Amino acid sequence: MLAALEEGETLGADELEITSDSELMVRQINRQYRVKAKNLRPMVEEVWHKMSRFKSVEVRHAPREHPIIHRADMLVNQELDMMAFAQKLRKP
Repeated sequence: MLAALEEGETLGADELEITSDSELMVRQINRQYRVKAKNLRPMVEEVWHKMSRFKSVEVRHAPREHPIIHRADMLVNQELDMMAFAQKLRKP
């Protein structure tokens, strides 16, 4: 979430749409649920602060089966596989 907000700032966006497969996180960010974990509260407050810098930020939930989430998972897994392969090449 923080990375998405920071990337939006870097790109000069004034409106963001963020999709996550974590329903709990989405509901906490959207202030539908309280943040009970004391260790997460500062991070959520930082998210809220960064969100306030934009004209609008829509944070929504998509189930894991959603095509956007499936594609994101695939891209992350490809990157992790490439990083692991590169690590093996560096070892003597």
